[in-house]
Amino acid sequence: LTQAQTQAVESMLAHLDMSNASVRDAMAFCCDHSASACAVVAHITAAFQAGALRTSTAATIGAVAALLAKLFLVSDLLCGAAAHTTAAFRPVLQSALPIIFEALRPPSETSTNHVALLRLREGVTKVLRTWERWSVLPKHHITKLYDACGLGTTAAAAEASAHHHNQP
Repeated sequence: LTQAQTQAVESMLAHLDMSNASVRDAMAFCCDHSASACAVVAHITAAFQAGALRTSTAATIGAVAALLAKLFLVSDLLCGAAAHTTAAFRPVLQSALPIIFEALRPPSETSTNHVALLRLREGVTKVLRTWERWSVLPKHHITKLYDACGLGTTAAAAEASAHHHNQP
């Protein structure tokens, strides 16, 4: 990426929100720069790491929304919403997913913003379940991503509990 393109991708990621238009515009930027998929994914990964919820005070609704918006962009790139232009992103993104999902791990200390953390958990779980249904990644990769973001045992326990309560 040129210096101007680097500034553009950093600005785009800094201002990305959960609106369809924002994610669509970011997707268009990525498609336009698919020849530089490695560099674009490096910036996306760095944006996740910079926005990681390292402390309970960082777990705000706005911080969670910013992380989820970036996750939606990653999902669109990985699922190939525009397959002919996003194919270059798939192998690079797959390599970056463990780092990305570690950045989605909630802070280890107790947070007072339970609503924000619930939104994060719901958003991440929704994306991973969609990837499972659509067979975007093999099941064992998705399981590793649940573990990377700290939802492995929680998601499995919640699902088992829901299944148990639904039985006669």
